[in-house]
Amino acid sequence: MTKKAVIYARQSTDLQQSIPAQLSALRDWIKTNTDAIVINEFQDVLSGKNTNRPGLQALKGYIKEFKVDKVVVWRYDRLARNLADLSEFLESCVALNIKVISITEPLSQGDDSLAMNTFQISVLGAWAEYQRKVFKENQQIGFMQKYNEGHIISSQVPYGYRLIDGELIIEEAEADIVKRIFEDYSEGIGYSRIADSLNNQGLLNRNGKRWVVSRIGSILRNDFYIGQVKSKYGMKNNHDKPLVSKELFEDIQSIRESRQVSKEWVTRRFILRRKIICPYCGSVCTPQHVTNNDRTYYYYRCAKATSDGTDYCKGINLNAVDIEKETVKKIKNFIQSTSVKKQIKEQIELKNSAIRSENNRQEERLKTRQEKLLIRYENGELNNDRLYEALRNLNKRKQSININPLIPENIVELLDIKLEVDINPTVSHYLLYQEIINEIHVNENKEITRIYLSNLPYDILELGV
Repeated sequence: MTKKAVIYARQSTDLQQSIPAQLSALRDWIKTNTDAIVINEFQDVLSGKNTNRPGLQALKGYIKEFKVDKVVVWRYDRLARNLADLSEFLESCVALNIKVISITEPLSQGDDSLAMNTFQISVLGAWAEYQRKVFKENQQIGFMQKYNEGHIISSQVPYGYRLIDGELIIEEAEADIVKRIFEDYSEGIGYSRIADSLNNQGLLNRNGKRWVVSRIGSILRNDFYIGQVKSKYGMKNNHDKPLVSKELFEDIQSIRESRQVSKEWVTRRFILRRKIICPYCGSVCTPQHVTNNDRTYYYYRCAKATSDGTDYCKGINLNAVDIEKETVKKIKNFIQSTSVKKQIKEQIELKNSAIRSENNRQEERLKTRQEKLLIRYENGELNNDRLYEALRNLNKRKQSININPLIPENIVELLDIKLEVDINPTVSHYLLYQEIINEIHVNENKEITRIYLSNLPYDILELGV
């Protein structure tokens, strides 16, 4: 009986054999050196540091479900760079009586010596892992030596500089903007106003990007501008091209510390985190708090306005306690309405039943088609090329089918629990409302205009709640 093989190829960001080249070589090798046919192919363009890769996970699921005789790869480290992960995969294949073959690392034993092959593969994996660690250690030693000699290790230098052939160069136009940012802030101008002023004058950031609040802050904190070079190899290096004086930089840090909003840890659970949509720009609103006279106030504010400044979005501030109470009240009215209770239960039960049936139908249909193709091949109705092409197309279709999610059961559970939230919501309420609320829309007057619950395709306020 003809044996069945699957192919796995992986390419990371390293200069490695590309995916198309690997696949072509693997197909040719199987055709030339075995009596097997390729029934499926899997691939990843990701690092092999861990096994959480879509292609590899799909391969693991496939070989458990369908009869496979061989898994063929370019090198064993295409499956895993970590010896423990590689051994785990090999053991699972041994349990399924599947031979794992690397076409560039031939083993000395025959197909029946699974134990010896597993041992040899483990040795190859251990040696490869050892080589990688030695290479990394040597690389780190080289970087340390360069740092101790006064070199800048990273190829990325801050705004205002360029690193050309290892030499630090001042970019004059950018340097003038850096100096202006420090001077403006020292004169009492805040992050947002500095960013807006630069953008309005067309003095854009590197690569034509507009200035944002976070970018201004990162420049004001960076002591590279006073000649200090920091890296994981130490903090003792200096360069001879500072853009601001040490005195001005220290003054700036003092001003920044005096303006800092209290960093006291706030444990409040914001049940509408990332659920409220800003009426001005469409971004989500994120939690904020302000402490004044030993009292803490909680808000939801447009994330875009907070991070990028009012030049990007006018922004909206919503009292967290007020907006949460109003939202919960409207949801409670919707959920606990007698006419809606029965409707929601029936709708969810019918919808989930239909979703399960359709998902099962799609999976069974594809499984049946694959079994029929293999039977036709065994009966001589299909040759190797036609079977391979049909199975590849079928696998593409399987990966693209839409498996619909079920509607969460906790929407029904809402009918029998306490829905109201306190000033500091409980963990249960936080998890509940994060799960069931999809979006909340407000207008410029801070009034709730629409509420969408998860997996319910309509605005519940349309029902007159």
